[in-house]
This record gives sequence, structure tokens and C-alpha cells, in this order.
Amino acid sequence: MAVMRDGDLTPGILLTLLRAELAAGIYGLRLFIACVAIATAMLGAVWMLGDGLSRSLERSGSAILGGDIAVSVVNAPLDESLVARIAENGTLSRVAELRTSATAKGVRAPVEMKGVDAAYPLYGKLVLAEGSMADFQAAASDRRPGALVERELLARFGAAVGDPIRLGQTEFIIRGVIETEPDRLSAGRFLVGPRIIVGLKDLPGTGLLAFGSLVDFRYRLKVPDGSDIQAALLDLRNLTPEGGWELETSKDAGDRVRRTVDHTTTFLGAAGIVALAVGLAGAWAAANV
Repeated sequence: MAVMRDGDLTPGILLTLLRAELAAGIYGLRLFIACVAIATAMLGAVWMLGDGLSRSLERSGSAILGGDIAVSVVNAPLDESLVARIAENGTLSRVAELRTSATAKGVRAPVEMKGVDAAYPLYGKLVLAEGSMADFQAAASDRRPGALVERELLARFGAAVGDPIRLGQTEFIIRGVIETEPDRLSAGRFLVGPRIIVGLKDLPGTGLLAFGSLVDFRYRLKVPDGSDIQAALLDLRNLTPEGGWELETSKDAGDRVRRTVDHTTTFLGAAGIVALAVGLAGAWAAANV
């Protein structure tokens, strides 16, 4: 095997070696720049999206909460005399939420059930993809109450608008398909199934409000324009419910959801930094092979 001596390194051979080293260096540099550019773009997009969502949520606190102020109790509704005192501060809407199961077409599935009154929603708009609120609120000829469901529930049951669906001891008629629910984030918990909305007045007949049922009763208040929300909040704090309650303002609701967005943004940002480090390590290794 021939051994190359110093005298054998002619200018032509040196030029060839230099070109090879330069090509390898440029390739590694390009790979490095590509890794940095991709990671920077990803991190910038995550933080910009998170910042935009945070600002939007701050402005949408009333729609998220369902009112300017919300009073929440668990298991048992408030006494009517206390509800009347709350209503003195503005327009009141009552909502009850619980987890249960629904049956249709011989199939049973878990659902997130919400009973709403005629004043719902105080903020935002309940948008239906099919059906109308008039059909939902109108009494059926056979006296079966109406229900609004999410499209996922229809797909699971193989049902359509106009089909019956059983909740507890009551058979409802599907009157519409929910497209947008303005206060969907107000529950502040993980939803185990699709949403189904019924009239609050129809809930007692289902038997789902029996003793021991885990039901969230929410009383949303819309303060008149020009009125002081803090004054209304102070008035409610001076009331003394027997079982205790939770008071929340629209600012509290926006902050709660915004914190979740901030935590998610931080996690994605950290994941992007780790991906950048891994990419740079790979680029360095490739350039030095």
C-alpha cells in the first residue's frame, strides 16, 4: 500500500482536499441554520398564539362565565328568597349541570347535561347547526320536551333531529344540533361526553336531581349597563347562604382560562427548546461524520 509523503502533496491535491472540507463545512452550516430557523419559527408561533389567546380570553370573560357574576352551589339549589335577593342586582339566568348517560337507538353513552332557563344565554349566542331555539322552547304536540345535542352525540347514536332520546325517566325529542356554546368553558373541568341541553323546567321530571346526585347549580347575573359590578359583588357577599356558595366574576373566569393557556404555551415552548437542542446536536454530529 503506497504511503503519501509530504512531497506528494501537489497544489492540485491540496486544492481538492480544501474543496472537500469546504463542501462538508457548508453542508453542516446549512443544516445548523435550518435547525435554528425551524425551531425559532416554532417558538415564535407558539408564543404569538398564546399571547393572542390570552388577550382574547381577557376580553371574553363575561361570555366564558355566562354573566358578569356567577354564584355556584353543589347538590341543592338556593332558597327562592335568596335567589330573589340576587336578582335585585340585574338580570338573572339559572343553569344546572350534571354528568349522566343518555339512551337512543338502543345505545347508551355518557353526556354532559345542562338545563337552561328562558334567559340563557346572558352573553354570547347559542348557535345551532340544525333546528332552532323556537323549536327547542316550543311544547311538542305529544308533550315530550325538546333537547339540543352536539353532532358527536348524533354520530354515536346514529340519530337525527326529530328522533327521541331518553335522559333518566324522561324521553326528549332532539330539536337541534349545537354548533357553538358560548359558556362551554365555564364548568372549568374536563368534559366526559358530548353536551346535551334541555329546559331547566324539564330537569325534575327526569329523576336525575334526586338526593345524592352531583349537580352544579349556577346563577348568572348580568349587571345593568352603567352599574358597578363591584357594588353588586359586595351586595352578594353580604348575603349568608346556609350551605355556602362560590362567587366568581367575569375577570376571574378569564384569568382562570388564561392561566391554562399560559401553562400550555410554556410547555410547548420548553418542548421547542428541547427539539432545538436535539436538532443542533444532530447537525453537529452529521457535520463531523
